[in-house]
Amino acid sequence: MSIRRTVLQSIGYIQEKVGKKQPVRAGIVTGSGLGGILDAMKVEHEIPYGDIPGFPVSTVEGHAGRLLFGTLAGTPVAVMNGRIHLYEGFAPQEVVHGIRVFFELGIDTVILTNAAGALNPQFETGAPWSLPTTSTSAARVA
Repeated sequence: MSIRRTVLQSIGYIQEKVGKKQPVRAGIVTGSGLGGILDAMKVEHEIPYGDIPGFPVSTVEGHAGRLLFGTLAGTPVAVMNGRIHLYEGFAPQEVVHGIRVFFELGIDTVILTNAAGALNPQFETGAPWSLPTTSTSAARVA
């Protein structure tokens, strides 16, 4: 099955569950230990990844595997609560599937979170930082 067809199958199912018109313009992807942001989110719809056709399901402990729609600080957001990785044995096109789905849903801002270490001793534990980048073609579906 083509990548585009798989993405469109996922989109169709998601739209059945949450409606076709989503005001969401921002997406957040959480990973290990960063699902706490959900405590501040008003969740309106929750869909397990395993229920969404074509959506890969993580095997990593701490990655809940849920797609959430709601508001965070009054802003409409979609949250991928958990992600998948190449080291789990997934192909690259599977790893980026959720981002492609975000793109097709009209989401144009994505925040990727990551619990990572650093070698710079001036970085404080738990301090957020950003890696500014812009890519408008990475999630495009062929």
